[in-house]
Amino acid sequence: MIIHKVTIPELQIELKHGIAQTLINEGEIPFAIALLTVSHTVATYTNNILLKRVTAQDLIYTHSLQQNKQETDVYIEKLATLKKLSDTINVENFTRALSSFSDKDYEQAKIDIENIKDYDSKTRERILKLKQEIAFKSNDKNAIKTSLLNWVKFKDSIKTNFYKNFTDSLQVRNQKRAADELFFNSKTEQDLNESEIQSKKNTLLLTSISIIIILIICIILFFTLKKTKKQKEVIESLQKELHHRVKNNLSIIDTFIEVAKEEFADGKFSKKLTELQNRINSINEVHQQLYKNEDVTNLNLKKYIDTLSSNVANSFSNENISIEKSIQGKLNLHADKSFPVGLIINEFLTNSYKYAFDTNAGIVKIEINDKGNTYELALSDNGKGLPENFDIETTESFGLRIIKLLAEQLNGNFALTNNNGVALTIKFPK
Repeated sequence: MIIHKVTIPELQIELKHGIAQTLINEGEIPFAIALLTVSHTVATYTNNILLKRVTAQDLIYTHSLQQNKQETDVYIEKLATLKKLSDTINVENFTRALSSFSDKDYEQAKIDIENIKDYDSKTRERILKLKQEIAFKSNDKNAIKTSLLNWVKFKDSIKTNFYKNFTDSLQVRNQKRAADELFFNSKTEQDLNESEIQSKKNTLLLTSISIIIILIICIILFFTLKKTKKQKEVIESLQKELHHRVKNNLSIIDTFIEVAKEEFADGKFSKKLTELQNRINSINEVHQQLYKNEDVTNLNLKKYIDTLSSNVANSFSNENISIEKSIQGKLNLHADKSFPVGLIINEFLTNSYKYAFDTNAGIVKIEINDKGNTYELALSDNGKGLPENFDIETTESFGLRIIKLLAEQLNGNFALTNNNGVALTIKFPK
């Protein structure tokens, strides 16, 4: 609303430009581009060459981050027409780096960045941001880590300078106030004896020292907490990126399997490949949820098992079989235990759908309970049960052998019973 009330074009441009800078810092590049485009358009109708140049440079920067090659080149040409004010080596090198980045020539962009010398704080911020984008686009893990750490150090240095200046200002004010009080009380000190004067001076000195010590402690604690928080954010960001990449790779594998299924006319091959896809999807779902969660180490079991059971049910398309689940809504499990638990449930559901029921309707139950220091996973169906003289140690069932191995991986106790169907209970430590 404030922007529309201002009628002077230069003020409109400066207000929009200021908001656009904030949007750039917050990572909202598309919205920043919209505001900067309006600002540059208005600037072209004024005689203010400086505003034309600044808005053109910012549009080159934002379009290159979005890798909008055509728009980047347009504003580079416009900037070239603004001679003298924009014709400097640093501006040319930085503009060239942005152009190379938008053209996806990341190696040339790195070279152009290295040629930039003696830049100000704003340009340094943009260079660090561009290096970060180049590292991510190049998929260079070492460069990603280095660029993130450099970005954090840069932001911390800005805040450190701010708080240092703020602290110095407080100290100067305290010293001036103390001097004023001493001067004001100088007339009355003449009437006091030496012991009273010394006592007041000592009290004032101790108070000043105490204030300074408390202030120093507060500053140290503040920056320690900020540094710890930043380090945690960097680690979580890297973990999220890892989960995202693993999830994408598993999705590609799943797609390859789906294509392979179309190559075989034999239904047995298709069923086996579908079972393999369900196992991959049970692992993929862990990475999917961890990538979306704020907590990158723990998984919500209810949400995970709901998705997992739905995927298995959809792969068999048997509406006569229903799945009943009893899972606490707030029950979370660490990521390293989520993989074997998900695969155990996947294998049990697959076996139940394939072998437990002939043509009759059936029910498969999934239950997980928190037992204090352990979890209890209970899986059962009301199907025809296991064959007579069944022995888990000698069985040729691939699914049951996998379940047994995964239970051992969880350091859990494995119990399989055959009474009105199959019942499997696994207790494992947290």
